[in-house]
Amino acid sequence: MAEEVEKKTPDLQKEELLVKKELPKKKSPLGAVFGVLALAVVGLVAFFTVNLLNSPARVKEQAMPAQQIFSDYHKAITKISDHILDDSEVSGAEDLEREVKKAEGFVKDAKGAKEQLETMISNMSVSQLKEYKASLEKYNALASEFIQAEQESVDLYSAYVSPLKKYEDLSVELSGVSQYLYNNPSKYVEMLEEFKNEESKILDTFKSAKASDLYKDMHENYIKQTENEIQFLDDMVKAAENRDVDEIAAAQKTYGEQNQKLSDDGERAEDAYKEKFEDKTDELEDLEEEISDLYSSLKAKFKF
Repeated sequence: MAEEVEKKTPDLQKEELLVKKELPKKKSPLGAVFGVLALAVVGLVAFFTVNLLNSPARVKEQAMPAQQIFSDYHKAITKISDHILDDSEVSGAEDLEREVKKAEGFVKDAKGAKEQLETMISNMSVSQLKEYKASLEKYNALASEFIQAEQESVDLYSAYVSPLKKYEDLSVELSGVSQYLYNNPSKYVEMLEEFKNEESKILDTFKSAKASDLYKDMHENYIKQTENEIQFLDDMVKAAENRDVDEIAAAQKTYGEQNQKLSDDGERAEDAYKEKFEDKTDELEDLEEEISDLYSSLKAKFKF
């Protein structure tokens, strides 16, 4: 028996193995249920997540503070635009210094609002704000041109203030010099030579100032006007030394004509500069209106 058992045992094990191999694999009905439930849960989570992100509360949370900051930004940019297009005459160093300080304040305010708005835009994730966000980005790109222009004016004209003050002080010292032209030519020549030497130093200061492409024509025109004045002083010195009345008259005539031409050129350069921003200002206003309309539509739709 023991031997039979030993002989049969291997065969029984093989049969049992065959039986096991032939048995079909059964799928657990509970596993299928859990699988369906898992997919349903994932779908519901995704559904509620999307709806939560795009809920009216989220729209309000992102749009309302953005619009408030945009309003401040637009006010700051409007001040820059008005300043750029301002036709008020700057008659001396004191006026120029005041305008430069004013521009510095405008730039500071605009840059602060710009930084805040850009942060708001970068965090704007609600799909319903896509069009509103795009309009804000477009406005910001255009507004940045105004900020840059105003900053470049500050950089250039702040370098003008000190030499202009010196020029004005020298001009006071030169007042009344014409009385010496005929009765004391030597005194006249001495005073003009001194003034001419100092103005040449001022000219070098103007030339060292860096002007961007936007201000290049106006800057170069101002340099030419200063050079023309120095040339006039030089011509008058020579005429006075020669005691030549005709030479004096010719020098005055040449200076007057050239000065008028340069003055006209300067006005044209300034007009061209302003024209660049007149159309951009209109575009800014159109974008501001577009953004306001989009925001009003969002408020009405999502009731906030």
